[in-house]
Parts: sequence; structure tokens; C-alpha cells
Amino acid sequence: MSNVADGANILLGKGKLYFERFTAAGAVATGGYRFLGNVLGFGLTMSDETKEVYSSAEAGAPLLKQALIRRTVELAVTMDEVTADNVALGLMGTDHAAAAQTAATITDQIVYTNLPADGSMLDRAYPVALAGVRQHHWNSATPVTVKIASTTLTVATDYSFDYVAGVLYLANNATTLAACAGGTGELTISGVLTAYLVGAYRNVYGAVVGVVEGAFMFVADPSAGPKCNVFVWRADCTPDGEWGLIGDDFGEFKLKAKVIADSVAHPTNPLFLVEKVS
Repeated sequence: MSNVADGANILLGKGKLYFERFTAAGAVATGGYRFLGNVLGFGLTMSDETKEVYSSAEAGAPLLKQALIRRTVELAVTMDEVTADNVALGLMGTDHAAAAQTAATITDQIVYTNLPADGSMLDRAYPVALAGVRQHHWNSATPVTVKIASTTLTVATDYSFDYVAGVLYLANNATTLAACAGGTGELTISGVLTAYLVGAYRNVYGAVVGVVEGAFMFVADPSAGPKCNVFVWRADCTPDGEWGLIGDDFGEFKLKAKVIADSVAHPTNPLFLVEKVS
């Protein structure tokens, strides 16, 4: 045994973090952990709640006894890769495959019915939908035609269209105002949809679950120091801060999670395991 401090034991941590999301009923899956990508931070915090007894026999009231009442283990995760699974995890949502879209020619699809004659609904953006289903990824090789009533509008002057998002912006000018005043004010679009298969794009239904429950696996690849892998058997995740969609910094998802005891599957170490392998 040496009594000399050893810098080889000082940890500068790096590694890969994986997450296995449990079912809505809290059932453990079969050990299929998903890589969370570039994780900026991962750490464990332990908090103890104690009960103390102090002496009443002395003016200084020294501590006579301390007992542990309960211990809480929490973890914190900061990730920045924008995948559908990460968005669903960070925003307490669920991930769904977008329905397939077939190539189709759309003729005079109604975007908005009866634009008011006073132009109050001009200078607005309209997401295009058919029977309540969002339509995106239009074929830009076939320019769309946009009309108000019988008036055909001019692109870049009267409107603009995002072919990927399927969002139509309608300008407020003399042409669009006259078209609203002179007819029914019905806004329509014609064009061609691009085909894609089911699952080619993902949708996240945000904030639809109370907590996301699952298991974490950390496989270490430290820049310096010992290699310590960590297995958290069960944790309840909640969001911890904003997801920045506009800003000068890269957007991040921050999570905090309380570690839940899994005494059935892991009776000797029900909370987490640190596996020191070097």
C-alpha cells in the first residue's frame, strides 16, 4: 500500500451514454439501449435527509446523535443531438412515425375559407393540411399555384411557399386585398406532393407523459483516470430547463431523474452499479 497521491486515479470523464425507455406501464424492455449521441454532461448526486439530536445540557448544544432517514439518488443529463427520440425524451413526449405520403397532384385545395374583405387575415402564414393532416415536402420542380377566389397570385410578390415545411405566407398588398374584397376570399393552392414511406419522418407529441421511465447505461472512455462504467437500473426522468430553438448557443436538452430502487431484479444493489474496470 502506498501513501503517495496518484494522479492516475484522478478522473476526467468522457464516454457514451445509453438509455432504455420503458413502456407506458413501466415495464422493463429487453435490454435494448439507445445511444443518446453527444452528451455534454452526465452525473450522479446523492442527498441524505437526516435526523439530529442536540444536547440540552450544555450551552453550545453539541450534536449527540445523527441518523439517516432517507437517501435520494438523482442524475443529471445534458444532451444536444436533435433526434426524434431525444426530443421525445427531453420534452416528455412520445415518438411516432409520420404516415406515408403518396405522390399526388393537388388542385385548388382550400387552405382558408372566406378571407375577410378587410384584409385582416393577410400578412399571415398558413400551414397546409388536407382533412386535418399536415402536408409537407411538396415537389419544388412543379411550382405551386396560389389563388384567392379567381385571382391567381404572383410568387415573391403576393406570397411565398416553403416546399419542405408546406407553409404558405400570404402578403398584404393591393392585389391580395382586392382579391379578398372582390370575391369569396377563398385561399387555395395547387401543386404536387412528394412521395415518402411511412417512418421516413418522425413526429413527436410533446408533453403528453408525466415522467419518462427507463434505464441508463454509461460506458466510460475517460480522457484521464480510471474507467468506471455505470448502470442505473430504473430512473424517472423530468425536464430541467429550456430547449433553445432560437439563440446564439447550440440547443440542449437537460434532464434530471430520480433513481428508483429495483429490488426485484437487483436485490443486492437495487439503485445503481459502478463497474470499475481499470
